[in-house]
Amino acid sequence: MDIATRLDAHPIGFTDDVRAAFANKHLVGRDDPLMTDDFYERECAAGRLIIVEWSHEGEALAYTALRRETYEGQSEMVVVGAVSLKPEMSVMHPVLTLLDEYARQWGCVSMRLHTSRTTLAAQVRVRGWSDAEIVMRKVLT
Repeated sequence: MDIATRLDAHPIGFTDDVRAAFANKHLVGRDDPLMTDDFYERECAAGRLIIVEWSHEGEALAYTALRRETYEGQSEMVVVGAVSLKPEMSVMHPVLTLLDEYARQWGCVSMRLHTSRTTLAAQVRVRGWSDAEIVMRKVLT
């Protein structure tokens, strides 16, 4: 099924379905030791994060967790997390493509994501993303 141009994006609240999806599988963010199980719920409740449901003909196919930040005086969309609900359909390819337009609608001039997954990095590089920084984190105990 070719869904690349026929996905709908809808901001939704934090639901039990979202909680279960992000607890099970991540494309972005899972490798960060500070991304605890309640991270997405806490950030949504505080208004710092929105969950976008990507659907086709009413069926939810993926979720992205997004926020807007300022970078060099301009709005930047940050992809904090993403999860496919249908991994057998390669849903994230069209979502990654459509994120450009979603960011523009938000008034953003750039997008950013952090990942340690080389396959995801390769997927976004062919869509015009470039390596911008190296992020290191140490959890203090």
